[in-house]
This record gives sequence, structure tokens and C-alpha cells, in this order.
Amino acid sequence: MSINRLPELVEQVLLNDEHQRLLSAIEKLQTRFELQPHRFRIYQLLPKIKICVICGNQLGEAIFDEICIIIGRTNINHGVLYKNECCNIVYKYGHARNRRTRERFVVPNAIFKQEYIHLFDHLIYERLLLIGFTNLIQQAASNFQTYTSATNADIDQNRHFNEQDSTQDKLQSKSFASTWIWFEISRYLLFMTNSQTIQIPDIIQRLSHDLYFEANSLYFYELFVKFWSRHGQVKGCECQAKDTCMLNFVFDTHMKAHRLVCAYTGSCDESIPELGPVAIGCPRPPLRSSSSILKNELVNDKMKFTEALERDRIADLFEANDECTVHRDEDDREHKRRTAGFMAIVSNCNIIIGWNESVRSEGMRRNTYHLLKYLHLGGILPPAAAYDSACTFIAYLKNQYCLSIQQSPYVDELLQKKYCIDRFHRRNHTRPECKSTLSCSHPDNRPFFDNENTQVCEQLFSHFTKLKATLRSIAWPYSNIFYCIIFHLRNCFYTNIFPDNLYLSVDSNIPPPTMKLIPWNQILTHNGYQNDKTKEESDEDDLDDAY
Repeated sequence: MSINRLPELVEQVLLNDEHQRLLSAIEKLQTRFELQPHRFRIYQLLPKIKICVICGNQLGEAIFDEICIIIGRTNINHGVLYKNECCNIVYKYGHARNRRTRERFVVPNAIFKQEYIHLFDHLIYERLLLIGFTNLIQQAASNFQTYTSATNADIDQNRHFNEQDSTQDKLQSKSFASTWIWFEISRYLLFMTNSQTIQIPDIIQRLSHDLYFEANSLYFYELFVKFWSRHGQVKGCECQAKDTCMLNFVFDTHMKAHRLVCAYTGSCDESIPELGPVAIGCPRPPLRSSSSILKNELVNDKMKFTEALERDRIADLFEANDECTVHRDEDDREHKRRTAGFMAIVSNCNIIIGWNESVRSEGMRRNTYHLLKYLHLGGILPPAAAYDSACTFIAYLKNQYCLSIQQSPYVDELLQKKYCIDRFHRRNHTRPECKSTLSCSHPDNRPFFDNENTQVCEQLFSHFTKLKATLRSIAWPYSNIFYCIIFHLRNCFYTNIFPDNLYLSVDSNIPPPTMKLIPWNQILTHNGYQNDKTKEESDEDDLDDAY
């Protein structure tokens, strides 16, 4: 072991004999961390990048940076972090940081090849610990709190079995959740794009992370939609219905995942030109009644909101006069408003090809909004669709065509689909058309629905009901990214595609996104965000501000 890689923890050790210097340094480590001599092991984490990304020069020998905590599945250890510096870039074991611009970035090898993941501060996680949680969350078998509690119990039992002293350092759910989501974001972007580096936040602070999530949520969704609606062309994809892949799709809303949202209903979306302003409601968590933001938000958009409400009233009136016995309630609660969960678009091969969080209640106009948004982002829809209120949905499209729904190729595509009522909900419908032309067994529908599972949405919702407590507790815009990650991981599991496939989307000739990923430091600069805390203050607040 090189002596100059052992830090002088308390004061400068001035010994001429290198053997004595080594023994002195080890003694200081043992005293500080109460390590037993026969269990003593030094973890040295050196930067993996050997060439400066700016000037291209070879980096010199790494120097001591700080003491770190290494959290694994069965034990917690202390290690020594080293760093290299060149051209204002600080290179560490798991990432590099630009001192001047505050850019912190990771390279593919740091995510896919290293034994430990080091993204923030002095906390380092064993990669298998993060992957273990990923495998559980995609099976809806755990959440952050239970996983960290179980891991801490494993560590305590393992240390007792090995006759080691108990440790005061524990796996904290909030800091672990923050590292896990950025680890999975990095894997997702390296899977979906051909980026050579992924920029991550320079600090663990909820506000700055939320700004990033809000600015890039559509970019993440566009990547998701374009890839998974074309999963049949991906090499190595093994979906359940290989021969009939993307023959039909089922869409529905999972309401068990509803969460509390702001009572303000005046937020509108005009991004879908065929529909004009759509009243979507405010997706943010509830604010205090005295909040000036709540009172002053969108005061200049009252005309747009009035128009959106009028179009909603037309949709409500149409559904109220519809003869079918099955309807979707558009009423929103005045107090303690909750979302309607999320709407999922699932192909017959059991792949989630699209989704959208429903801030307001489910209805025909908002279903149309979600499907048109999916098409505008480059998604591909199969030629046939099943829905529990397909009769009302297709009647609404035809009735409002060229009225509240303007003509476009995307609207025409929706009108040309073959629609039927899924088998699970068909018994509730009494209208003759519901039992004939909108039945899966009708001759026109049989080529698309014979021997096909039209209950994939119900089965999906049953799966995610196990996570309803977690889904209700997360807040927007973090919820958008969380849904995107867990749906992506689920799809990877059902298609036998590993999330560690570097640049798979590009190699499979999936169309690139039209939007651009906005870097974290640019978002903070644009929003005038400043962090005047010292490093010591920031370290003390990390756990309070983490997810």
C-alpha cells in the first residue's frame, strides 16, 4: 500500500520510518472508527477517469480528499476518497465536478461498471444495494422506508454474527431515495440516448431537483413513448405476444394512486391544438390558504379557463344525455381534492406504451387529451382499442368532431380505430350497441381481440395497488419522473431487456426526441436560484432537504 494514500486524520505525521508512519496512520483510523485490528480493512476509492476531459492530458497521482461512508447490503464501512484536479474539473471515484460552472456529471462506466455508486457528498452505496431495491420496486414489493429498515436490520445482524461492534451509521431512507432516483435517471438516459455524460445536481436539495423534473418531464416522457411504442423493433425484445405484438391496446385510469393536490382548478393546457384550452387543474401539493401564489396564479388566463370550463360542460352534458348506463364522473371535490390516479395505455403484449397522471377526474375530454398528447409526442397506437366506456368515448369523438375537437390527422386516426368494451366491464352495459358492434366477439373486432387479453389494465392496476401508499405520498413534479422510471423498469422486466443496455434506443433506430434535455445548472441560472450556504451548512441540511 502506498503510504501517501493514507490521510493524516488529526495532525501531520512526521516520521522518517515509513513502517512506523503506516502503523501510526492505522492506529488513528482504528481510534476514530473503533475498528478491531483483525477486522481492519482500508477502502481506497480512486478516480476512474485518467485523462482530463478538457485538455486531454494524463492526470497525475490522486490526492486525499475526504473520509467516506460505504453502505452495502450487509455492512457499513469507512473508506478514503481521492481526487484529481485539472482545468477547474475535480475528478472523484463516481463523478466529476466543474468548480466554475457547478456542473457535476457521471460517465457510463461510473454507472454500469463500478462496484460502488458515488453521486453526492461522502455517502457511497454499493451498486448491488441500489439494484436490489430496483428489483423490488418493479415487483411492487417494497418502498424506501421498509427497504432501508430491512437493510439496517441485516447489517446489524451481520455485524453481530462477525463479532463486530454496532455502528452508529445507518442507511437513511431520504438520502438513499435521492441517490436511487438519480442513479436510475442516469441509467434511463444512457439507455434512451447516446449521451457520453449525464449531468446530475451539484447539491441534494429538493427545490433544485424539482425544477429539473418540471423542466424535463416532457422530454423523459417523449423518450418513453417513442421507445416502448416501437419495442418490437428492439433486438433481443421478448414480449409476451411476439407474433401479435401491438395488435391492440387498452386504456384506463388507476384511481387507487390518487394523491392530495392543490384546490386551484384554473390551470389550463393549450399544448394540444385540436382541443384548445383543457382544464387540467394544479398538480402541485396543497398550499396554505394564505399563499399569495394560490391567489394570484393565472389571474390573466381567466378567459382561457372560462373557455376550458365551457368545453368541459359540453362534454358533461353529452355524457349526461348518453343512453349508456356506464359513465365517468367528472365532478371534482371542493375540499381535499385528489388526483384521479394515472391513466395507462397498455398494449396487448402487456407493455405500458403511454401514461399520464390525471390531476382532475377521468372523463372523455381528458381521455382524448391524453391520447392526442401521446400521438403528438411521436407514439404509435395499435389499430384497435378496448376501454370500459368505449361506447361513450367513440360517441363523444363523433359528436364533437369539428366542434370542440378540431380536425387533424391525429383525431382522424383516433376515429378510425376499432373500439370495443373490454370483457371485464361488458356485463355492466345494457345498450344494444354495447353488446353487438362494440363487443370483442363481433366479426369486425374478432381479428383484433380473439384470444387476446383485454384485462391487461386491470391486472396492471392490481399490481400497482401494492404501491398505493408510496404513489399517494410522492408529489409533483417528482411523481412524473418516478412513474416514468418504474414503468420503464417494469417494461424491461416483461420484455427481458436489461436496463444496463448502453445506447440501446439509438442502436435500435428509435426516432430521436424533438425536445432537448435542459441541464440542471442552466435551470437554476434561469430561475435565479442561488445557494449561499457553506459546504458545512449544506452537509448538515442534506438529510432534511433530501427526498
